[in-house]
Amino acid sequence: SSRDDRATLEGLVADKRYPQITEEVLTIAQERARASFRSEDMSKFLLGEEFLEMQDIALQLMERDPLLYRPTHVYYDETTAEQRKFVMQMIKRLQEIRAELISKQQSGGDAMDERSAKIFENLRWMLGRHDRAFQMRVYVHVYLFDETIREQGTAEQYARWAHRISTMQEIGCFAMTELGHSSFLRGLETTATYDRKSEQFVIHSPTVTSTKWWIGMAGKTATATVALCQLMIDGKNHGVQWFIVPLRSRETGQLLPGVTCGDIGAKQGRRGLDNGWIQFTQVRIPRENMLMRWARVDADGTFTPPENIAISYATLISERLAVGMSVYDTVGQAVTTAVRYGAVRRQGEKDQQVMDYQSHYGRLMPVVAGVYASLVLYKRLKEQWSAVQAGGKDAILRHMQENHAITAGLKAWLGWWGQEAVETCRRTMGGHGFSAYNAIAGLQADYAVTTQGGGDNVVLAQQTARFLCSCVKRGLQGKTLAPSVQHLADMAKTLGESALPASASLRDLSTMVRVLEWLSCKTAQVATSGLAQRMGEGMTGPQAWNETMSSLLDASRCFFFFFAARTLLDSVREASAAAAPEIHAALERCAALFAAKAIEADLSLLLEFGFLSGTQARAVRDLAMALCKDMRPDAVPLVDAFAIPDSVLKAPLGRYDGNVYNAYLETVKASKDDIGRPPYWQEHIAPLTQSKL
Repeated sequence: SSRDDRATLEGLVADKRYPQITEEVLTIAQERARASFRSEDMSKFLLGEEFLEMQDIALQLMERDPLLYRPTHVYYDETTAEQRKFVMQMIKRLQEIRAELISKQQSGGDAMDERSAKIFENLRWMLGRHDRAFQMRVYVHVYLFDETIREQGTAEQYARWAHRISTMQEIGCFAMTELGHSSFLRGLETTATYDRKSEQFVIHSPTVTSTKWWIGMAGKTATATVALCQLMIDGKNHGVQWFIVPLRSRETGQLLPGVTCGDIGAKQGRRGLDNGWIQFTQVRIPRENMLMRWARVDADGTFTPPENIAISYATLISERLAVGMSVYDTVGQAVTTAVRYGAVRRQGEKDQQVMDYQSHYGRLMPVVAGVYASLVLYKRLKEQWSAVQAGGKDAILRHMQENHAITAGLKAWLGWWGQEAVETCRRTMGGHGFSAYNAIAGLQADYAVTTQGGGDNVVLAQQTARFLCSCVKRGLQGKTLAPSVQHLADMAKTLGESALPASASLRDLSTMVRVLEWLSCKTAQVATSGLAQRMGEGMTGPQAWNETMSSLLDASRCFFFFFAARTLLDSVREASAAAAPEIHAALERCAALFAAKAIEADLSLLLEFGFLSGTQARAVRDLAMALCKDMRPDAVPLVDAFAIPDSVLKAPLGRYDGNVYNAYLETVKASKDDIGRPPYWQEHIAPLTQSKL
């Protein structure tokens, strides 16, 4: 029984023969003993048994191989050069493991059997969670370089490059953004001019602002890139297209003629990734290096445009979707450390657990709920986009606009939420949150790029808003709308309910989703009518857009949180049949808190529009805090269910066993130059202490 377990643990704490059994170990064991569900069961439901099995294998492979893993203090004390060297060592070692797995196949060829492939993928995922510089290098090569060639190139083009990419005989990067141009891709300046005589494209950077900038692995590593350039034929601009451009010799690592690359230097985070800049000076590439799945240039210079110009950005959908998984991983790590430490840390007159203070659980429980929401949302959207991709060209073109808009909103609003959530976790750690050894400061620095990389979030949020305004107009015309925005087709009916009835129960998840749906409709209506009004007054489209910007961003935000809450509601309903009652109940609490916090964040709009009364607004705030309190007893098992190993957390204060203070002290003592006289003592300190000035 839990009572007997507690007595045993208390006896061990008092027994000096067991110095590792501390008060903190006892406390976190008690947290788990009183849980309403088994964290292992929640992990299986969230992540799947196969994933967890593969993760265990990957974890052993990582932790037992000194070429892949180093202790926490070594990781944090590395210089930039040391970190980059170790990361490339990890990548080389991973490729050796891949080659070994392939060599054991009976069929020959360049492929692994299904189980080996899953082990390899999980090992790569595990290494990326352990070292975010490794994660970004692999992400750039696999999910940007390789994915762009796969998505934008023909089957024949991809076949020519696939082996070199999978073996990393060719190390790729993704040259999209420029020094003077980021989110406005149509304004990119790098050109690809077609030369009929040689059947070559001439890649050129005509200005300083056309310098490709922030290009991961371009600084020192990549041997080739996919570059987004303006296609020029006979002086006519045919818009942006993708081209494969070699950068460095694969034998010597030296830059190729006409290519100039450099490292952009010190950054806020991700020191182990060599973000770089690229300038092209009349670099010639064969015609076949233009990726021609959607658009093509024939030998005689005839250009066949894509059916939808937005198809050039299809690769970005997968990139933006990855933000959902990044929130699970990054924010999940931060909140796991913060919750475990909050559970064992004691403070106050009664020496109570910090987690029991409302000011503590009221901040952390919404973060926990948000991580659950992000994982559910990611999995649902990933399944949908994979199905679209499997449907081929017609399916991609048919669903392109909707998926582009949804993933742009996801990256913007979930990306911003994640950054704020990590900072919330850091602040709950007290002074220890400032220590690099407790990981959250580093998570915060590394995650910050999510709000700007791959498109500034403000611009992406507007892309969602533009889609919504278009859908409002289509709905008014009686046209069919995509499933994600079907609620806008019934906007008049929804907005016909001008206020939420006083009898409506805000504790009901479906009622909360109904409130968010109403707000999404109302803000979309306000934004669309605002645009129309300003254009009717004589403003140009861009002028009207700028003057309506605040309302447009409101519409974008409110749609995203409604969409996320509705997805959660659907998942909770499905879980009622697929999961044990205690798992379903815990998921329902998380979903309810996520929705309540979304409503609370926009109470000012709901009050302004008159949909909620002051009394109802107060009830929403009370409900959000009550839900936080309801979740508090399950705080530790809820984060345990994320199944993040200690070697991935790299945070002594977030240890699974609760023995946080011993681990923290030992980590500090193991660091470089922890004890001893500094090398500058004699020159700068001794003259002060010995009064020799």
